[in-house]
Amino acid sequence: MNLWDIKKENLKNSHFIFNIDILIVGGGITGLLCAYNLFDKYKITIIDKDKISNGITSNTTAKISYIQKNTYSNIYKYHNILTAKTYLDSQITGTNILLDIINKEKIDCDLEKVDSYLFASTKKGIKTLNKEKECLEKMGIKCFDSKLPINFPSLKCFYVKDTYTIQPLKFTYNLLNILKDKVNILEDTNLIKIKRSNNRYIIKTNKGIMIAKKIIVTSNYPYFIKPFFIPLKTYVLKEFVVTGKYNVDNHFSAINVEEDSKSIRFYQDNIIYTSNSNRISNYSKVLESYQKCLKDLKKYFNIEPNYLWNNQDVCTHDGIPYIKYKSNLYVITGFNGWGLTNSAITSKVVSDLINKIDNKYTKLFSKDRVCMHYICFILTNMFYNIKGYISGYLYKNKIIYSKNIKGLKCNVYEDKKGLHIVNSKCPHMKCNLIFNEEEHTWDCPCHGSRFDIDGNPLIGPANISIKVEE
Repeated sequence: MNLWDIKKENLKNSHFIFNIDILIVGGGITGLLCAYNLFDKYKITIIDKDKISNGITSNTTAKISYIQKNTYSNIYKYHNILTAKTYLDSQITGTNILLDIINKEKIDCDLEKVDSYLFASTKKGIKTLNKEKECLEKMGIKCFDSKLPINFPSLKCFYVKDTYTIQPLKFTYNLLNILKDKVNILEDTNLIKIKRSNNRYIIKTNKGIMIAKKIIVTSNYPYFIKPFFIPLKTYVLKEFVVTGKYNVDNHFSAINVEEDSKSIRFYQDNIIYTSNSNRISNYSKVLESYQKCLKDLKKYFNIEPNYLWNNQDVCTHDGIPYIKYKSNLYVITGFNGWGLTNSAITSKVVSDLINKIDNKYTKLFSKDRVCMHYICFILTNMFYNIKGYISGYLYKNKIIYSKNIKGLKCNVYEDKKGLHIVNSKCPHMKCNLIFNEEEHTWDCPCHGSRFDIDGNPLIGPANISIKVEE
């Protein structure tokens, strides 16, 4: 449960349609926006393994901002200033797409225009901040030197205008109400396998088989697209979000440039503070971060928490999302923590590809792009993947024990409700699972799959249950 949780009208599942034009896998913001762009021309079905917008979308801090840490100076360094400017334009375009939809459809999502601050907390960070500001100004963005509006550790700071915040579930639920009579929507529907035959896709789900001409994959971590494409080209970053009652005269958003992100925004009379980000493979640090995030709220703001949750972001080598498309299969992933603007712009690119309309951002998001540090990134990812795999074997947890059931090694946790028995390995790529004592979940330290206490999948790439019956 988090700050965004609101009651959603129970969605009456559409009937299962055997033959469709487009299947959209994933019912978060990206999937809904793809459907919104295409429903007037195609027969569309959206499937989600859980409830619509119950995954990464429900955990976002919901900033609509083109200020994204030191992304532009990194793109400049790895590519060139033209690529950095193109990405900046894409984020502003994504912002305008969202604003246009909100205004056109009269969506009540607590849209608020705020200034966005970028700050540095260390001397090394000041150098990074200066590079980012220089890059932004070179691309025509006016930056205003300032101090943070609240008392928070920072050495240098500037802000920009024309950025926004929203309540994400109010946005998606309103968008869902617009779409529910125009597209077929199936919740609790798990994609098991796809096969291409005669220019069509045969899709096997837990509810039956359907045939589609095209597939758009918008799930956070595309789990069935060439096993080594996603793990080597991306990594998973986990961060914690904590909120508490904290009033300020004027709302704003802020984020630092250092590797350990510290993000601030406000919603009504709450401050939303995000911190302690770590790669999934640094699993011991991930567990430490749970408690540290709570302590930080007391330390920096002297308030008690009312909500705490975590989010997992798929990150790319250069800070730009990937769009893969071939043979009428389209995959969108790698938003690097900036899901709203990137959902809007990538869904438009894919919609234009399907409609055979030229889009100036298609090349920017191509999964085939490379840059000067790409090989180093791949090698680093290999190192962390191996590290995560080994940590699964070495991590010891005294409150669980192993048990062999019909030749299968299982993990067992016992509480007042009885025994919770699961497969010890993640079905994605067979990494050993770790029991998360704080949240009572089974977590994969390799690629971020998570399962509830009984083994039901919560977050991909794994999408099947690991529950074991004695």
